[in-house]
Amino acid sequence: MRGEFARTLAVIGITVLLFGVSFGFLARDAGLSGVQAVIMSLVVMAGATQFASVTAFGAGASLLTASMAGLALSLRYLPLGAAAGRSLSAHFPRRLFEVHLLTDQGVVLGYGPDGTVNRLRYLSAGVTVTAGWVLGTAAGVWGGALIGDPTTYGIDAAYPALFLALLAPQLRRDPRARWAGLIGLTMVLATYGWLPRGLPVVAAAVGALVGLRRHDTTNEESAP
Repeated sequence: MRGEFARTLAVIGITVLLFGVSFGFLARDAGLSGVQAVIMSLVVMAGATQFASVTAFGAGASLLTASMAGLALSLRYLPLGAAAGRSLSAHFPRRLFEVHLLTDQGVVLGYGPDGTVNRLRYLSAGVTVTAGWVLGTAAGVWGGALIGDPTTYGIDAAYPALFLALLAPQLRRDPRARWAGLIGLTMVLATYGWLPRGLPVVAAAVGALVGLRRHDTTNEESAP
């Protein structure tokens, strides 16, 4: 199990690093300096949020508008935080650090059938994602001229593909995850055409929470 988890972390680290290269390339073209892009990745550390903000900024949007574009995507961290919150340290400074390491991968890898999140897996994934993301950003902004446009290599598709691969085992073994995933997918398909960019993800997260709650309630009612 440890060997399998280590291999999973290695794949996550490499994939996030490549995705970070793509962000660094975009940030450089949008007018951010290398230092600004790296600090943004270290402080914000949210791929989709940063892509949305930098894309809007590069298209001529104001700083406020660009920030709001990223904030809409960051709302998905509310249900993720609710899922992981009970498993994090109660000591405030340490808890603050652990909250900063909140990632999709950490919650997916650490989430158990009882609804708790394995803290060690959560933190391991968080550190791996942070390191890959920051290093990838640095490589993209300072080495982008040598690499060329990362989108020509299909790097932008690697991140969602990785997340689906991580989610697959959860869907196989946990009926709660299947129910939540089904409702989340339904919410995305139902809202994608008319909600502003980024909000269908939030709708999916809310739908997933409703799915989890409905599954738990159904099980309680059917219990002898």
